Amino acid sequence: MTIKDEGLLSVLDALTALHGAEPMDEVAIAWQKVVRKFTPLIGASSVLLILERSLESNRKAFSWLPAGVLPVRPDAAVEQLHASMAQQSPADILAAHRALLSTFSDLMTTLIGARLTIQFLRAALHIDGVTGLPEEN
Repeated sequence: MTIKDEGLLSVLDALTALHGAEPMDEVAIAWQKVVRKFTPLIGASSVLLILERSLESNRKAFSWLPAGVLPVRPDAAVEQLHASMAQQSPADILAAHRALLSTFSDLMTTLIGARLTIQFLRAALHIDGVTGLPEEN
């Protein structure tokens, strides 16, 4: 496992630790924060494209994820995700959330690097105590 993988795994563990009674609401709020944090950095269309690719990549395992072209606004796309979780079990919601975050993180890492991806994810969801990465080469 590379340092990049270890850093992203520790962030994913913190991001997918849901604490409330309504996992679908917590997941939707988490995604709102993520898309709002990354939008100023790479733009709304890029965030939507990465979110759409993340959904497409995981639809085979979670057929209930929203399909087709997402709305123009990232917030509306997250609303579609929220609606798709309505009839799902908390375990399925958590598994899909983790898979989507993993795919989204991988795509973002390719685009902006692991260090910046981890920093933005941590800042988006106010994660403390997650170890970062040493300087990238």
